[in-house]
Amino acid sequence: MTGIWVSTSLWLDSACLWMTMLAVVDIALILRFTGVDVGWPKFVGILSGTVMTAWLSQWLIAANAFGLAMGLLPTDAAQMVGSVLVMEFTRLRISETEFLYPAIAMLLAWFFGLHGRK
Repeated sequence: MTGIWVSTSLWLDSACLWMTMLAVVDIALILRFTGVDVGWPKFVGILSGTVMTAWLSQWLIAANAFGLAMGLLPTDAAQMVGSVLVMEFTRLRISETEFLYPAIAMLLAWFFGLHGRK
């Protein structure tokens, strides 16, 4: 999911926070296919998986941008950029309406994690 997110972000030249909703659905389907029952563990798994995917994706997007500017490979730049630089880069790329997508993703995680078939 992180690879798809980073590729889409580079192609569209934006943070692509709408991908959080797709990450929730992806992780929910993986947990459902592996037989995890509906409940708090599934909700926490979906939510934590989505947060980790979003964090890693934004880190790699920022590392790619700074790596290109400094003449480094994205893998080398990912080790050099810090969390403050990544957060500031991400904050500057997010529009006002994109803050809705993580909120919608949390609602989707709640729905898929705590409701549905047992």
